[in-house]
Parts: sequence; C-alpha cells; structure tokens
Amino acid sequence: MFKFVLLLLAFAVVARAGAPASKSLGASIKDAAVEGLEGINLNIGFPFKIDEYIVGVKHQLTSNILRAPDTIFVKRSLNAADGVATIDADFNTKNNVISVASEWVSNKLGATFRLNGNSNDKVTEVGVAHKRNVQGNDVNIAANYNLLDKSVNVDSSIKRQDTTVSVSYDSADQNTEVKVSHDLDSRNAVAPSINLKTQAMKVGWTRRYNGGSIDTTVDPKSKVVSVDWSDKSSNGAWKTSANVHMDDLKKTRVTVARDWDL
Repeated sequence: MFKFVLLLLAFAVVARAGAPASKSLGASIKDAAVEGLEGINLNIGFPFKIDEYIVGVKHQLTSNILRAPDTIFVKRSLNAADGVATIDADFNTKNNVISVASEWVSNKLGATFRLNGNSNDKVTEVGVAHKRNVQGNDVNIAANYNLLDKSVNVDSSIKRQDTTVSVSYDSADQNTEVKVSHDLDSRNAVAPSINLKTQAMKVGWTRRYNGGSIDTTVDPKSKVVSVDWSDKSSNGAWKTSANVHMDDLKKTRVTVARDWDL
C-alpha cells in the first residue's frame, strides 16, 4: 500500500508540471565516476520542484539510453513543532525497494533526529545529533545506531577559537580516530589525524576561497592522496573528489557531482 501511495504521489506531482506558475526544472549529476582514468560511470537525476515537493527520476547513462529510470524520488520539507522535518523517499525500479530517510531539526532543543528505513528491512538506522555552547566552546555530539549490523558510530567535536578537536568511534571495527584542525588564517587550515587502532596518521590541508574550498588529505602509509573540491556557481554547486594511488595510478578514482538549484 505504501509503495502504491508513493508512486501515485510521484506521478501526480509530475503530472502537474504543466502549471507554469508552480514548477521549476533542474538536473543533477550524481557520481560521475572515472575508474583508473579509463572508464566512466555516469548517473544523472532530473528533479522537478512543484509547490513544496521535489519529485524526479535518477538514471544511469549506458548504451541503452531509452530504458526505464533506475529510481523515482520524492522529497518534502515542512515546518513541524518548533523545527523543520524532511522526508526523502526513493523507489528503486530494479528491485522494487522503497527507501525512506527522515530528519527532524529541533530549534528549541538544538538537536537533529534521523530515522532511515526501507520496505525490506523496515527501520535500518536511527540517529541523533546535538550541538551547544559550553563556556565559549562549540560542542557537537552525533550518534547513529545501525539496526542491521548492531553497530554504533559516534562523532564528537569541540571547537575553541581557531582549533577543533574531533573524535570518532565505530563499534563495527572498534576504530577510534582523533583529528585536530587548526585555522592558520581565514583561508587555510591544517588537520593532522591518527587512528588509535592502526596507528596510521594522515595530514589534511584545507584551502578556502570565495565560493568554495579544496580539502586535501595525504595518507603516507597507503600512499593515497584524497582531494575534495567544492565550488558554488550561480545556479548550483560542483563537487569533485579524487583518490590518487601514488603507487598505481590505474587505481585512481574521480567522481563528479553537480546540483542545479531549483
């Protein structure tokens, strides 16, 4: 029944796209991945914004361009209690699975509550995040519980002036990572980190500029350089990520994402 209601809502909203006063059309490239600089895997989405809904389809571009879309999605945000609630639902046409991600941000509590699930496994993950200021320090704590593998992921951070210390823990592999980020100035930040289980260290560098930023992380042990580039344009944002294996450039992976504002 839920599946029928979701599909009915999606097609009903798309059908209303003929009303000029209430629609806008956009597109987004999701995970345009180049493996080893030899092949490309391109996923593109076409969202329609009608009233308070964003409805559309996601499609993986292959040689068979005319085949049915891979995913139909519906997203809605609305005011709820003292905050904002968001529901993001996807219907996968290949396996007939519906996935729903819901989030409620409470302004009064300063907290965010999350609940994810799908039509096969029901509820799959629950989470909560809380932020507050304690004696001039910005404190953030977030915890997520995965019901499928019974694992807990906890992220916490404390920021004072130009320095942020963060600790993350994953019970699945019992990994704890400690990271210290320090702003050298308004545009540059350095961020060394260490994994307490493997003793592996990484060095990060962030370069900010008007409209975007470039985050670079070097892992000396695995000899992998990761680069994340975010660039905001007038109609949306580009996000480019690259993992470069210095020992084997054929393992290099580049992903590109583009979102057009609706």
